Amino acid sequence: LQQSGTTIILATHDMAEAEKMATRVAILLKGKIAATGTPTQLTATGEALVKISVASENSCLMNTAKVFPGVNQTKVEENYKLFFSDDPGPTVSALLEYLKAQKDHLIDLRVERPTLEERFLEITASGKKGRG
Repeated sequence: LQQSGTTIILATHDMAEAEKMATRVAILLKGKIAATGTPTQLTATGEALVKISVASENSCLMNTAKVFPGVNQTKVEENYKLFFSDDPGPTVSALLEYLKAQKDHLIDLRVERPTLEERFLEITASGKKGRG
């Protein structure tokens, strides 16, 4: 039906189902639309996780307190340094420039966006603040 141009409205609390099946999503909060867009558009906003692993165990990156653009928080987990960023493009660029300047070698770099479920929780939690 969808391929023939028929609009289908699906009401669900299962964000994994919505992310898989929907071409557009509307998130409702207290009867009003809080966010709309494609699943990709909705998950492209919000905080991304930039995970980076480098060659040397005592890497300057793992121990630095340097602030990179867009980064709100950092954490070390196993062989990765995690950067929570609102703007991952400049974060990744700055990280790569820093590694080059320090002559450190990149092993792995991943940028992970939130799932639709995580965005749903973020949107609905922020809408509940101060509304008793």
